[in-house]
Amino acid sequence: MRDGITGLIPVIDQAVADCVGVVDPASLETVALMRKRIVTRLDYPDDVLFAALAGGTGSGKSSLFNAIAGEDIAPTGGVRPTTSQPKALVPSSRAEAVAGYLDLIGVADRVPHSQHQWLCLIDLPDTDSVEVDHRQRVEALLPQIDFVIWVVDPEKYRDASIHREYLAPMAAYQEQFLFVLNQRDRLSDDDLSRVVADLSAALTEDGIRRPTVIATAAGPSAGPAQGIDQLVAHLQRELGGSVYEKALVDLRTAADSLLQMLGGGSSSEFDVRWSEIVDEVTAQANAGDLSDASQQLVAFLDDLSDEVGGEIGNAIGALATEAPRVILSAEPDVAPNSPPPRWWRRSSREDPPQQDTLREALEKRIARPTRDLLTRRAKAQASVAELALALNNLTPRPR
Repeated sequence: MRDGITGLIPVIDQAVADCVGVVDPASLETVALMRKRIVTRLDYPDDVLFAALAGGTGSGKSSLFNAIAGEDIAPTGGVRPTTSQPKALVPSSRAEAVAGYLDLIGVADRVPHSQHQWLCLIDLPDTDSVEVDHRQRVEALLPQIDFVIWVVDPEKYRDASIHREYLAPMAAYQEQFLFVLNQRDRLSDDDLSRVVADLSAALTEDGIRRPTVIATAAGPSAGPAQGIDQLVAHLQRELGGSVYEKALVDLRTAADSLLQMLGGGSSSEFDVRWSEIVDEVTAQANAGDLSDASQQLVAFLDDLSDEVGGEIGNAIGALATEAPRVILSAEPDVAPNSPPPRWWRRSSREDPPQQDTLREALEKRIARPTRDLLTRRAKAQASVAELALALNNLTPRPR
């Protein structure tokens, strides 16, 4: 899939270029940032999985981090939040290969390990930390991680903050998510089954169709850790695939975002509709109904603006404010050698120099710029549609 993803980069570049001036710059910058993240990640090894432990206070992320490492690396205990800065468990044989990417995403605290040479595991600050900068750090890192392990505990597994603020908005990335119910040693077998079922139901409500939940006891009060081997085995199955599957979701999200920002409605019938409205407006104006003519033209442009939407719709809406001035300043449309209507003579202090007729003025000052705007929008839509079509031809690995 790597070749397919890299082959799409020029297509998204063209789509972004065609959307300049058509889509709100701030929104377009978000898409450009997503593209940059994809290209950056593809510069680093795909045989190392960058995975993160995410979860709320007291869920046991640090204990899970230690259990996967096979030694006590991250501090655990009653002080909350325990994790203030992200910490990476780095495969010792690949430390140099992954260092650049960790530098770029801002993970400076690193501990080498020899357990799993394909895994770079990052322990994130708590998602519900009272420290605002901790939450901001999590939000900045999550889009740059290949795979996320969401860790919950038996008490707060339905905490609205993690479901509403993270899981539901990020449901498109569900194939890159694994859910861990930690501290299973606190539950009886019956209670464990009930909690796992309830957690799965909550995740389904978030839009996650087939959640995978693994129950663990990373730091049990007695006996060895539980569920760690199953967790690690699941992560290893994600190796070599998640980085591209996430890039695919990123690109699809970008394409959907661009299509939404481009607005809706059809512009293909503009010339037909324009011909009809010009006939009506000129007839009203020549009859002396300047106010009605202006109102009718403004209403037409406002309706078109609403249909098109987005930045182009806004630009058409701005042209609507120009319409009354065009009608008042143009010459009426009359037959050759015929006198102009009395209303036009009365509204002019003296005979003006030769100027456009009303039809000519409306074409030059309203129709032509509107047509240009719709053409730019159509070009951008075609580029984004090409990207969407190319994305549809790339399918993730079967699950």
